[in-house]
Amino acid sequence: MFSSTARCPAGSIVRAQRHLHSGKVATVPNRPSTTDALSNPLFSTSAYSSNRKLALILKMVAITAPPLIALFILSLIMGIQFASQIGGATTAQSYLKSTAPLNAFITIIQRELDATCAYTDGTNKKVLLNSLKVARNETDNSLRSLKSWPTDEDFTDVFLNPLAFLDFLSANRPTFDDPAASCFDVTQFYTSQIHYIVRKTKDMMFESEEGLYWRLVDALQSVSTAADLANLKRTIGRKFFQKGFMDISTFKYFSDAAGCMDRFLDQAITSASYNSTPDNERIQSTIDSLRDMESDLYANRTHNTIGDDLAEFWYDNMTVFINNNIKNLQVFINNQIAVSSKERQVAKDWQFGSAMFAAVIAVLLCAPIACWVGFDNYDMSVKIDKKMFELNTERLKTDLLLHEMLPHTIIVDLKAGRRVEPVLFSSATVYFSDILGFTALSAKSKPTEVVTLLNALYSTMDTVLDRYSCYKVETIGDAYMVVSGVPKENGNEHSGEICTMALDLLREVSEIKIPHIPQEHLLLRIGIHTGPVAAGIVGLKMPRYCLFGDTVNTASRMESSGEPMCIHLSQTTAEHLQVHHFHKQFVCQQLEDLLDIKGKGMMKTFWLLRKHGFPYEIDLDKSRSLVEQGQYWRFD
Repeated sequence: MFSSTARCPAGSIVRAQRHLHSGKVATVPNRPSTTDALSNPLFSTSAYSSNRKLALILKMVAITAPPLIALFILSLIMGIQFASQIGGATTAQSYLKSTAPLNAFITIIQRELDATCAYTDGTNKKVLLNSLKVARNETDNSLRSLKSWPTDEDFTDVFLNPLAFLDFLSANRPTFDDPAASCFDVTQFYTSQIHYIVRKTKDMMFESEEGLYWRLVDALQSVSTAADLANLKRTIGRKFFQKGFMDISTFKYFSDAAGCMDRFLDQAITSASYNSTPDNERIQSTIDSLRDMESDLYANRTHNTIGDDLAEFWYDNMTVFINNNIKNLQVFINNQIAVSSKERQVAKDWQFGSAMFAAVIAVLLCAPIACWVGFDNYDMSVKIDKKMFELNTERLKTDLLLHEMLPHTIIVDLKAGRRVEPVLFSSATVYFSDILGFTALSAKSKPTEVVTLLNALYSTMDTVLDRYSCYKVETIGDAYMVVSGVPKENGNEHSGEICTMALDLLREVSEIKIPHIPQEHLLLRIGIHTGPVAAGIVGLKMPRYCLFGDTVNTASRMESSGEPMCIHLSQTTAEHLQVHHFHKQFVCQQLEDLLDIKGKGMMKTFWLLRKHGFPYEIDLDKSRSLVEQGQYWRFD
């Protein structure tokens, strides 16, 4: 007697017990169930009606929405551009309003410059001091009333706001009250502050992307600078005609200021396209007098009698020149900017309204058309998707049917058009079983009854098979062939998997009664052998996955020489269980006599009785008594 203890992997026995007690069926990886797959909610009509319909609606919305959104965004961009241009025109008008008080302030502080120079170089200090106080009060009041002020990141605290600049002036004025102060120092101080304010005033103008106002704004800045330099020229000239000469530094300062004034004035006249020809003889006479007196200034000596009268004559002539030439040019440029910005604002208002009207009309026209096209496409998509659904369903059925017939790896190769070569497996365990007396039972039964019986039997056997690492090779009549380790190798687990499956099958089959002979139980013979096998595809019209080799023949001999409701093992399988599954506690019993196996000679074989922990074991005496009690397998 040969005995060994072994069992299938712990996970397998737990899985088997769980399915046995719960009645659930596991799913084998390479043999999916067609019924289960097609009963999946994803393949149901109701799922299609809800999920797919929603997906198609979202798809149609995604198709029709982008053009409308793009049209809306384009209209919005155009509106923003027009609004920006309208804002630019408005900004230009605001610029003129905000710079007018600053220009007035520059004129006022220039008067303070004149009064300060007159005081520092004059002899009648008392009278000149009163004039200076009046000029300073006027400057202070102008600064306090200013609402706009140029701003810049690089401004110091002095130019932060009008009041800060007033504090700065108040702090420096005592310096020029000192008798040691000179007109040149006064001129340098005030001129530097005025130039800085004039230069920064331009930054209050917006940065137009089209540069529409750049020319006029540049001309306006140039004429403002020229006006400041003209005031400086007027002040220094008056001092010259009072004394009859200038020191070197003052002369150089005067020459630079006079030259810059001419350049800025010419630049402003050119940029603004201004007609600078005097409009009356008085102004022309004034300009001629200034030119004659300028020759003395540039020579730094005069042939005329110096004194206050000559100085005031120069001062008055320069004032006429500033008011009639420079101030008129300044007014002309301001009017040009105002008219241009107003016209531009009106034009852009019309363009903005037209663009918005066109956008609304386009949206109102395009939206119905897009909806109509979208719904038409939706209906077409529904029809196409339904056909695709039906096609995919049929393809799934075909694939699942192929999986019932062939292993997954073979199907992949066949679909790819590759030739499937036979494969040799060095070690696998083959299972054969059949029904005792099936021929006699078929003779006593109707064909439909035989089919019903086999369907019940094979359904049970397939359910059990799915719990283990086994592959059903084929069924012919009542014969059932299974292999483990093929087509997917599982190491040395194949013998344990097949033997555990065989015990599980006997447990299930022992409960099956013959439907049309309910008092009878089916009797199953099982044979198992372990060894090398070759596997491959046979046939073209109906390809089959077949096993070849002596191992298959020996397993078939084990089945045919076995006894009903028993598991007949070859010596190779029994030894494989002992070597590789000793810890799983399979119990085998050696037959007392050697069996003469057809084509194999005398062989030592074994009965598989039980497996430790498995809820079924084989009693040889009980199995033999079932055979004696049964009648269906006997011929009448």
